[in-house]
Amino acid sequence: MPYRFLLLAFALVLAVTSAGTSSAAQTGAASGPSSALGLNISRDTEPVNATCVLVQRQQRGSDVVLYFVTAAHLFKNANGELLPQARKIEVVVPLSPGSVAGSEQTTIVVDPKDVELPRGTMAGIAILRAVVARAELSPAALNWIERQVPDLPSRVAPTAQFAVSPRQFEGPTILAACGEEKTGEIDVPFTLKAGETAVDASASLTNRKALRLADVKVLTLTNETVKLRFTLGGEPPPQPPAPCRSGQALVTVHVTVVKTPR
Repeated sequence: MPYRFLLLAFALVLAVTSAGTSSAAQTGAASGPSSALGLNISRDTEPVNATCVLVQRQQRGSDVVLYFVTAAHLFKNANGELLPQARKIEVVVPLSPGSVAGSEQTTIVVDPKDVELPRGTMAGIAILRAVVARAELSPAALNWIERQVPDLPSRVAPTAQFAVSPRQFEGPTILAACGEEKTGEIDVPFTLKAGETAVDASASLTNRKALRLADVKVLTLTNETVKLRFTLGGEPPPQPPAPCRSGQALVTVHVTVVKTPR
């Protein structure tokens, strides 16, 4: 069973779908050492209480980086449009089994900017990243899923982990004549290694010259190509008429890549 399917299953089964509380949200975590953790999301509207699971931890120097998975609908609506950015995101961790909210528990703060919303086959999940000085948590949720799902193939290692990394790819240089406003779509191909999956992408226009307007948006993402829509506007012709150079910009694509064991 592909590991990304397990991640999607975590989010669909464990996430709380409403702003109300569930038993897991009320206790900070459901019973058992490898169950869901509480997730509190604060916005200008009413707060949301949900759940998440820890799926990876990495040691980076003196810090520990924790990766949690939850449901994407906590951060975007059914049309894929982003909800207002959260003011505060906290993962609730019980210090002892059966802890109730506000007692014998601690919180891990997640920077709202460290929320990844994958696309394509992983569009149903959200990945939260938190950097802490110390953490006793371990990604035991994978072991729990393996025990609960009958006939789960043994080739899925109970200690399976994934690594998230940013990649950057350069696309073509787009030109716009003097006074021209140009809109179009382009495909930017890229290459990944075995076991790597592109889960999110953004784009920018760099090295801009002689432009009054420059905008680019991601339309679709596959494991080989990012499709973009761009708008480019050259500088207006000078008055009185004189030679006018063309505008240009270099397309740069930023891709978030998840590497899973094979």
